[in-house]
Amino acid sequence: METNTFSFHSNAIVPVNKSDEFLCLMFGTYESVNSSDRILLVRDQDTICIQPGNTCLHIHICESFALRAFEFFYLTGNIDINETLIIIRTYCQKRQIRPDIVKTEETIKSTILDRRINNIESNFFTCIIILYDSDYRDSQEENIDLDVLLGPVYSTRGTKRKSQAVPSDNDHSDSDESSDDDDCL
Repeated sequence: METNTFSFHSNAIVPVNKSDEFLCLMFGTYESVNSSDRILLVRDQDTICIQPGNTCLHIHICESFALRAFEFFYLTGNIDINETLIIIRTYCQKRQIRPDIVKTEETIKSTILDRRINNIESNFFTCIIILYDSDYRDSQEENIDLDVLLGPVYSTRGTKRKSQAVPSDNDHSDSDESSDDDDCL
């Protein structure tokens, strides 16, 4: 296996191994020796670097993708990022992670348009792709609205709650009769 080096976006030189993971898309693929999830895709003048974060992917895309997207935009009025989305989907499928594709598409398109509007010229641009996390989503579904449960919190006086009279056990210990009104709080 051939080992080369490449400077990932963090400006650190990382040893990489050649892989054939994206050969079907006509890209030469290089994986970091330390993590096969950090990859570099190279084809002629096209380069994409994908690095995982905790709950996202950092995608560093070369300017040639943006230029092709603009050429298509000038002809049809739509930004074509299908090739980039296919790369992201393929990457995620092989690693069994799920990106938010709708937000991913919006993020990439808005980043490309922003570059054109603000006349930003550089060799690369970066997008952050949010990933679905089933553990995080499940924990969010179990959250309880504390304002509803405890009442609103005021910064000067603490928590404000409605007062409730709670009958004690001693109130009804002498009498055998109790009404339904006493049972309700």
